[in-house]
Amino acid sequence: MNKSAAVFLAVLLVASIAVCFIPVASSQNGANVTVHFIDVGQGDSIFIDTSNMDVLIDAGSSSASSTVLDYLDDLNITHIHLMIATHAHADHIGGLVGVLNSAIIIDEVIVNNQTHTSATYTNFITLAQTHTITVAQRGQTFILAETANLTVLNPTQPLEFGDLNDNSIVVKLQAGNTSFLFTGDAEEDAE
Repeated sequence: MNKSAAVFLAVLLVASIAVCFIPVASSQNGANVTVHFIDVGQGDSIFIDTSNMDVLIDAGSSSASSTVLDYLDDLNITHIHLMIATHAHADHIGGLVGVLNSAIIIDEVIVNNQTHTSATYTNFITLAQTHTITVAQRGQTFILAETANLTVLNPTQPLEFGDLNDNSIVVKLQAGNTSFLFTGDAEEDAE
């Protein structure tokens, strides 16, 4: 390998590591927000770490639950304030079953209110019902920290679409002057 290719790969590696955990806002009072994109293969898993509240959005498939739990353990996370299940497909909620079965305290589970007949969904909703469940509704805002909030952009209630993907919970994280859009699997119709 020539020297320029090695330098390129080193820069690419550093950039990839930096993207996996991105501090997005801080203020003089110490209110920090960090967004972690957890590699779960197929599906999504995002952890939002703030000074007041922590949020887990999806956790990949059931085979990814140990990856998510190990990641959260490495961060010393023992309490998740909001768990968001964007929609009922197994590659988004399967790993949440493992998190719900763990010793991590979960305050509130946010769902889109669309049921599904899969065993994964049945396991998920059975465990979620042992916690406070909130049905996502466009316009809801969750204050995460002094400088950060999470706003639900989709779905509306009653649900607008028959498709699981288009009824995905879509949330916008506003942290200071930085924002993120987390879309689950929302497709063109949901836009």
